[in-house]
Amino acid sequence: LDNKWIKCTPAFDKRVCRISGVSTLDWDGKNDSMFQEYENGNKFMEYLHFYGEFSDIPFELMHDEMRKYYPHLFEKINNSRTFSFIHNYG
Repeated sequence: LDNKWIKCTPAFDKRVCRISGVSTLDWDGKNDSMFQEYENGNKFMEYLHFYGEFSDIPFELMHDEMRKYYPHLFEKINNSRTFSFIHNYG
């Protein structure tokens, strides 16, 4: 944007934020918007690796990393009112 990279991580929807006990992310289109590392002074998430900048969403990379770190989510289709994770990619 205006010849400047802006960091913007995929956001949790309002329901996932509510379940996780964190505020939703705000993004003004001009400044970075990153996952909530802290919420109310408590560590919620930790950044361990920087994957770089992408001009488009790196779906394959995201899918591979999800499969690597959360293999149990790929054992079956999870699609209910309380939790949905449908893995149609790859």
